[in-house]
Amino acid sequence: MELRQINYFLVLAEELHFSEAAFRLGISQPSLSQQIKNLEDEIGLPLFDRIGKKNSLTLAGRLLKNYGTEMTQVLTNLQGELADLKEEKTGEIRVAMLPSDLDYRMGELIAKFHETYPDIKLKIIASVEIEQKLLRNEVDFALGIRQENMDKIIQKNIFTETYDLFVSSRLKKELPEKIKIEDIIKLPLIIFPSGYYGRELLVEWSKKKDIRLNPIVEISSPMAQFQLVEKEVGVIIQPHQLKSNLEHLEIEGIEIVDPPTREVVISYLKDKYLTEPMLAFIDELSYLF
Repeated sequence: MELRQINYFLVLAEELHFSEAAFRLGISQPSLSQQIKNLEDEIGLPLFDRIGKKNSLTLAGRLLKNYGTEMTQVLTNLQGELADLKEEKTGEIRVAMLPSDLDYRMGELIAKFHETYPDIKLKIIASVEIEQKLLRNEVDFALGIRQENMDKIIQKNIFTETYDLFVSSRLKKELPEKIKIEDIIKLPLIIFPSGYYGRELLVEWSKKKDIRLNPIVEISSPMAQFQLVEKEVGVIIQPHQLKSNLEHLEIEGIEIVDPPTREVVISYLKDKYLTEPMLAFIDELSYLF
C-alpha cells in the first residue's frame, strides 16, 4: 500500500466521482481506476459500492478513509518538525478565513510577515466552509467564528467583535448617534446571500428581537457592499473594526443599540503540528484583532 494510492483514494472518497477526482488529481480517469483497483486487490475488499455512475464507501472504505486521513496528517506533522529541525524558513502556510476578513484585514499583515519570512509561501483561502477544510487537511489553520461540537478542532479565542451600521456620509447627518434595529429595518438594507455567516449572524440577531430583515440587495462581496453604501443604494451592518479601513470612502459608522456580536477564533486540528512560522503568523493574526 503506497502513500500515493492512499492520497488517490482519499480524494475519490471525498468526490465520489472518478472523473471529478481524476481532474482534481491531475491524472486520467483510467489511471485512477487502475490505482483504486490495485488498492482493492491488495486489501482484498471493495472500497466503493458502484451503482451506475454513483459511488459510495463500503465499510472497508470508511475505515480506510478514517485511518488514511490520520496518516496524511501524521506525515504533514513529520515534515513540519523535520523542517524546523533543519532551521529552514521555507515551505507553505495555508490559511482559511471568511471572505469579509480577507478583503479588509490582511494586506498589512501579509506584507509584514513576508518581510520576516520571504521564502514562506502563503496560501490565503476565502471560504465559508472553514471547519470542513480543516478536517480535510486542506488548510493548516483558520480564522473564523466559534462553532459548537468541534471535538477534533482547537478553537483559540482572540476577540469578541461588535457590529455597526454603515451609511453614506450624507445619510449619517439624518440619523441619530445610536440606532435601534427597529429603525434599521426602515432603511434599505444590503446583506450577504444565504449560506454566508454574515447573513446568518444578522438573521439570528433579528429573530431574537422578533424582527424580520427584508434586504433590498444581497451580494457576496464586502467591497461591493461598501461601494453601494457610498453610492447611497443602501446601508450595511458590518464589524465595528472596519471603520479604520474606510477613510478613503464617504462612509460613516453608527453604533447599534444591543448590536450583533461574533466570537473570532483561530482554529486548527488538535493533533496538528504548528511550525515556528505558523505560530508567528497566528500571533500576528491575534494582534490584528
